[in-house]
Amino acid sequence: YEVVRELGAEEVRWFYREDRKSWKPFIGYDSLRIELAYRALLLPDDQGSSSPTTGRPEKLAPSSSIPTPEPVCVRGGLYEVDVANSDCYPVYWNQSEKIPVMRGQWFIDGTWQPLEEEESNLIEEEHLRCFKGQQMQNFDTNVSKPIDRKEGKIYYRKFADTLLVMMVITFAGHLILN
Repeated sequence: YEVVRELGAEEVRWFYREDRKSWKPFIGYDSLRIELAYRALLLPDDQGSSSPTTGRPEKLAPSSSIPTPEPVCVRGGLYEVDVANSDCYPVYWNQSEKIPVMRGQWFIDGTWQPLEEEESNLIEEEHLRCFKGQQMQNFDTNVSKPIDRKEGKIYYRKFADTLLVMMVITFAGHLILN
């Protein structure tokens, strides 16, 4: 069984939203390169010990002493992603509106659309706080009753007005998110 730990760069997915309706995933290679640039922005020159799950770096001010990271070339070289400002723009033509990008760690069941980044970061922090270092076990997602009718610990955390995440630890050590 796997041990709960911070997500590796290859486990995080990046998305863009051109039509303002749904988030579309970048291909794996692009997503990985964006994530590596994001992590480099969080830890410039390997200084500090911040976690990539603690949130997005503040958007850089023009007078900031921190050097702006190089844009990440994506979508076949037609676009670049500015990780510091969370947007994407075409390389070869002018476009008035920049395309928003978002880091995905937690997703909506059934649609695989990413939760908003702030909420996702809060959930990931809480998940790591409760379960880091523990072994994950396989479980049947269709099980609606606790195993062996034994109740487990229930953790509730309200993250926003409309988002309530419930983490349930059953007797067998399973995690169920609703």
